[in-house]
Amino acid sequence: MKRLVLAVILLLNISPALGEPAKLGTGRIYDGNVLHKFCQDNKGSLKLACTGYVIGVIDTTKAMFTVMKQNNNYFCLPSNANIEQAIDVVKKWLIENPSARHEPATSNVWEALAKAWPCK
Repeated sequence: MKRLVLAVILLLNISPALGEPAKLGTGRIYDGNVLHKFCQDNKGSLKLACTGYVIGVIDTTKAMFTVMKQNNNYFCLPSNANIEQAIDVVKKWLIENPSARHEPATSNVWEALAKAWPCK
């Protein structure tokens, strides 16, 4: 939960730096284009934003399905997968699916992880 809070704080602070205010009234803060920008940075604070966003989506999805007392049937991360692998999967998805980047960033992360690690 701490990671999620830190990721949200970081993302909200980075948005103005990109010159793109967060779209809170639309029900989503970022789309795939913004996440793609974050994930292209290999060293700076945007890399941290990419990492934080992906971790936040994974943690939130797992928590959501736990609260609903359902198995996470959208994506099933292998027990030995690490965050760097998940980020690589998301980066690859964003590069290979530019037509989906206008969708919410969360949807892009879900689709990328579901394609890489579907539940069986």
